Amino acid sequence: MHALVDTTRLVADGVITPPVAAEIEARARQSMVRLAINSVLFLGILCATAGLIVWLAVPLPVAVAGMGFLTAGLVVLMRAGPGYDMFGHAAALIGGGLWLGGAALELTQAYPDSAGAVLLVLGAVVAVAAAVALKRFAVLSGAFTIMGVALHLFGLWW
Repeated sequence: MHALVDTTRLVADGVITPPVAAEIEARARQSMVRLAINSVLFLGILCATAGLIVWLAVPLPVAVAGMGFLTAGLVVLMRAGPGYDMFGHAAALIGGGLWLGGAALELTQAYPDSAGAVLLVLGAVVAVAAAVALKRFAVLSGAFTIMGVALHLFGLWW
């Protein structure tokens, strides 16, 4: 759990030593940088996914491209070193967004009468499968669970 502390006051009060305060401040900077990078990456993934869906415009190529990105991302995460995990996560998240977005687009355009029920079930399946199958990759597990819930709620709304 992250906490906000005034290290200067803690040192002045004798609660912690100056080296401990320096370590707390260094770790806090690392957390803030990680949060900023992840926020920018998240927005980039959303923009890339939306842009590819609009650019490809036809649902089947969107879904196929999504499966390709998803597969490539998972391969990178399983086989590449720890320095490549950001690329693997980004590719997998773009792929998942494309695949689910393409599926939702195809269902709502081609089968509007049954799209709601199919999306309702598909979203629930994706959410549960992601939570169970992607435990090894916490970022992907959480993101795909949220995507599945969103798809499920969209199906309920449709």
